[in-house]
Amino acid sequence: MTLTDEQLINALRKSDAEGRRAALQWLCYDSTLLEMARSVLLRMNAREADFEDILQEARIAFLRAIECGRFERRSSLRTFYIGICRNIMLKRYAPGTEPADISELPLSGSDAGVEQRIVLREEREERERILQHLFQQLGEKCAEALSLYNRGFPMDRISADMGYGQVQSAKNVVHKCRERFRVLLTQNEAAVKIIKSRS
Repeated sequence: MTLTDEQLINALRKSDAEGRRAALQWLCYDSTLLEMARSVLLRMNAREADFEDILQEARIAFLRAIECGRFERRSSLRTFYIGICRNIMLKRYAPGTEPADISELPLSGSDAGVEQRIVLREEREERERILQHLFQQLGEKCAEALSLYNRGFPMDRISADMGYGQVQSAKNVVHKCRERFRVLLTQNEAAVKIIKSRS
C-alpha cells in the first residue's frame, strides 16, 4: 500500500501501531527512497562502509523532526529525508569534525536551502526526462531539426546539415516539427504540470 506524505506524517505522529509500522516500513525499505539516498551520498563521495550508518542517523533525525513538527512541508518527505542525509554526510566528512551528533543537526531553517536545491534538481531532471521522451516520439528527423534550431543554428545551416535542397524546406520542417512538439507537450500531463508550476 502506497501512503501519501500526509498519511505518513499522521502515522508517525499518532500511536496507531499498524500505521506507524507501515510508515517505518516505507522509511527503511522503500526502494526509491533508498536509491535516491544512495545516489546522493555516492555523488558526495561517501564511503560504502559509512552508507548504512548515515542512513540510520538520518532515519532517527527524520523521525524526530516529524514527531516534533519540524517538517515545514516546503518539499516532499523524500526530499526532506535526502536533505537530512546530505547534512549528516557534510557534517561527518567536514575537515576536523567528529562524526555527526544527530541531536545538533539543523532540520528546518538551514535545511531549506538544501531542500530547495534538491527540489530544483529533481524538477530539472524530470523536465529533461519528459523532453527526451517527447523528442523520441517526434522521430529522428524532427528531433534533429529542433535540436539544431534550439541551439540557434541559422536555417541555411539546418538545411545543409539535414540535406534539404532549399532553405524553405528546412523552415517548413522546423515549423511542422515545432507544431507537433507543441501538441505532444500539451497532451503530456506531467509536462503540463511542470509548465504550470513554473508559470
